[in-house]
Amino acid sequence: MTLEIQTNTGNNIIELLGVAELCQRLKMTRRRLDYLQEAGYIPPPQKAFGGRRIYTIDDINKISSIEETLRMRKNK
Repeated sequence: MTLEIQTNTGNNIIELLGVAELCQRLKMTRRRLDYLQEAGYIPPPQKAFGGRRIYTIDDINKISSIEETLRMRKNK
């Protein structure tokens, strides 16, 4: 889903992803994503109408970085 937001400085286009799209891009299971949230590694996501969790590209980058850090710790 793509959202265009009009601001005083111009138009900004933001791509929003649902849980399935996020997990697919990160090659991660929904269970793993839920674990990261429950364990406090990532904050609760924004919610759209109807309670659907939505994520931004910034969220993808943050989650990817956290996963990489956790993998590095595990391999020490």
